[in-house]
Order: sequence, then C-alpha cells, then structure tokens
Amino acid sequence: MIRLYRIIYYTLMVLTLLGGLINGISAYYIVFFFQLFLVLFSLALNIWTIASFSYTQKVENRRTVKGDELILKLGIFNDKPFPFNMMKVHVKSVSEKQQIDLSFNLMPNDKIEFDLPIDVSYRGVHFIGMTMLEFTDIFGLCPMKMDMRRLPYYKQIELMVYPRLNLLPNIKSNSGDTKEFDGFNLDAAPSGDSFADLKEYQKGDAAKRIHWKQSFAKQKLFVKQFDLPRETRSLFFIDDKKTFEGEDQHLYADVVCECTAALLYHASAQHHPCDIYDSSRDEHMTIYGRSGFNPVYDYLALLPFDAQRDIAQTLSAATQSNKDGIYAIYVLTSRITDALVDVLNEAAGLDVRSTVIVCQGDASLDSENEKKLYNANVIRVNYGDDIEKLLGEGLA
Repeated sequence: MIRLYRIIYYTLMVLTLLGGLINGISAYYIVFFFQLFLVLFSLALNIWTIASFSYTQKVENRRTVKGDELILKLGIFNDKPFPFNMMKVHVKSVSEKQQIDLSFNLMPNDKIEFDLPIDVSYRGVHFIGMTMLEFTDIFGLCPMKMDMRRLPYYKQIELMVYPRLNLLPNIKSNSGDTKEFDGFNLDAAPSGDSFADLKEYQKGDAAKRIHWKQSFAKQKLFVKQFDLPRETRSLFFIDDKKTFEGEDQHLYADVVCECTAALLYHASAQHHPCDIYDSSRDEHMTIYGRSGFNPVYDYLALLPFDAQRDIAQTLSAATQSNKDGIYAIYVLTSRITDALVDVLNEAAGLDVRSTVIVCQGDASLDSENEKKLYNANVIRVNYGDDIEKLLGEGLA
C-alpha cells in the first residue's frame, strides 16, 4: 500500500512538471516545487537520523552454554534537538528461526532501551546484534536502508556457545564387565596380561580368545576377558564434514558436540586417556584426567564443521597407527557408510569394541550397513533427545 502511494506521488510530480512545461501555467510549477520540497525534506530527515543516532549493545557474558538464558541489552539514543524519523532495527540472534524486529521513533533528547532474550539454541561461534536498519519519513516518500555490518567502526557481538554438558550415569566401560581388585575398578577388556573373566561369544570376537575347555563343558562358545591395561586408549572420531545445509548443519554439529562432551567428561573422570580426531586436521587432541577437559570443551565450541575429508579415512589412519593400544572406538557421524563399515569391521578383528553414535541420521538409509557391523554398538541421537538417557542406556 505504501509503495503504491509512492508510485502515485512521484507520477503526479512528473505530470505536474510536464503540465507546467507544456502549458506554462505557474500553478503546475507551484505544486511541483511543493512536492519536490517534501521529497527533499524527507530525504534530509533520513540523512539526519542516520548521521545523528547513537547506540549501545552488550551482553553480560560473551561465553555461554547452549540453553542458558542470555539477554542482549540494546539502546538507541537521540541527543539532538530534532526528532528522528521512524526506525526499524533488525537484530540477528543465534537461531535463524528467531526473528527480532524493533520499530520506534525518537523525540528530541530521547532514548529507547530493550532487553532482548536471545535463544541460545546451539553451540558454536555466533555474531549477534543489529544488522539492517530501515528509516521511513513521516510521509513515506524516501525510505532508506543501511547495513550496519558494512560500517568500518561497527562490530557485532561475538558469542561463543559451548555444547550443553550432560552428566552420564556411572556406566560400564565399552568392552564389558568390570571387577574390583585391591580397591581399583579394573575394566574387562578383550586383550591384556591378566585373565579376568569369560563372556559368551559374539560375532566379531577373535577365535584366539575362545576358552575351549569351558566352551565344551557348557556347550556354548565362551571367550576370555582380561583386565584392561591402564595405558590403552579410547579413540573419538568426530565427523565434522559439511553434511547438511543452513540450520540443519547447526543442529547436527550441536548434537555431535554435545554427545562428545558428555562421553569425554565421563572418560576424564575415569582417568582414561582419550584421543580426539576430526576430519579437518591431521593432528589430534589428547585428554587425560579432568584437568584436560577445558581445552577440549573450547575445541568443541569452536569446531567449524566444514571439513571435506571423509571420517573413514581419518579412522583408518588412526587405527593403523594404534593397533596395540586401542581399547574402544567412538564414531560420531550422520551416516553409516560402506567405508566406515569396512574400517570398523577391521578394527573388530583387532579385538576393539566400537560404538557408532548416529546424529540427525535417517535410520532407513543405514539399516543395511548397520547389519554388516561386527562387534559394534549403534546409538541414534537427534536434536532435542535426552542425550543423558540415550547414552547412558546405550552404553550400559
């Protein structure tokens, strides 16, 4: 409606000017110059508003955790003796679904302040604050837009959001049972120096571990379990490849990092050495004990999820270089691919128990490959699920 009004107004301006030029009647010129004066006056008010307004925007803490309450304090000020035109401010939030638009005008020596709740819906580094400003004069003749992000002096607020930390229950280790020995909890592992226990044979267990005497006695195949050596490691593989588009990619990254944080925090409490790999780097991080968790927590918040390499390649290289020291493998991905199945089944031949945590995945696309996995546990987690419950039950 407003746009139609402007079209009609400028059309009348052209017609009055043509009428004056053709007929020479002064009334046409008077109307035309009055219309031109209104346009120039409206334009001048917009320019005055753009050049004169000042602002403040801040948050109490630029580091927060997903789901925490965050308030953006935004203030617009007019300390001049003339009023401002109507302003509309667009504010960028963490979530693309949260649209914040503020409309107002300011009288001379006036101000307006807002406390805007920001939806901290997923982890990562986000830039929040004002983006586009729209200025509309009282006649609606000369609307103007300005992108604040193009101004050399303007910077949005850089917000670092950590994944939510879920405290897992006292779950058992990945390879089976634990036993108490001299005050220490020793995990039962598929290889080691000290025999611990027996468990029923499962597909993928190495034949050399079969306890033939007990198997004949009980008419079932049983394999040996050993006390877990403390120097063995758990390997975590994060598939940070760009898999989805738009907000779906943010949701996937958030679920992966939240699951990883929960598992690593639990492992660090057990003083278990853990190596963390991703698809975008050749090197890896190592955590041992709770004191090493904070750098990994920063890493999970900053991981960009824009890798090009397949996680199966990283997994293959890491397992080849750690053949004698792997206790458990955790893979966090969106798909169980053929290449991933091959690498994990090869690891199963090394007596390594694997867990695949499928995040934001489609079970119908993975059903066939999931059946091909030997000695591997599959847990499916989607955004909004109870991660503490799913991981706790899946790893119990």
